[in-house]
Amino acid sequence: MNQPICCSRPGWYGKQRIIQLKYYTKLTTSAIAAELYCNADYLGRLYRTAFNTTITDDIHAMRMRLTVKLLLTTQLSIKEIANRAGFEDLAHFRKIFFRNYAMTPKQYRSLYAAGYANSE
Repeated sequence: MNQPICCSRPGWYGKQRIIQLKYYTKLTTSAIAAELYCNADYLGRLYRTAFNTTITDDIHAMRMRLTVKLLLTTQLSIKEIANRAGFEDLAHFRKIFFRNYAMTPKQYRSLYAAGYANSE
C-alpha cells in the first residue's frame, strides 16, 4: 500500500516547496494538507518533528523576509507590503512583525532603509 504524500520522505521537499511558492497567498496548514491528501493535524505534527518548527511559523518567516526586503528596497505603503507578503489583516501583520523585530514596520524602515540605500 502506498503512503500518502505527507508521510513519504521525498514528500517533505514538496511540503516546503508549497510553502516557498505560495507563502504570499492565503496559505494554511489545512490548504497544504489538502494538496498533499492528508490530515492537517497529522501533517502539522510530522512537520514539527521533521523541521522543529510549525508550518505557520515557517510561513510567517518567509513572509517576514519578503516584508523586510520590500521595506528596505521600495517606497510601497505598509499596507501594500503586508498584502504582497500574504497578510490580509493589517493589524495581524503588525503584530507578527512586532513579535519578530520588536518594532513596527514603519520604525524598521526608518531605522534601516537609509543605511541600506547608502550601502549600494
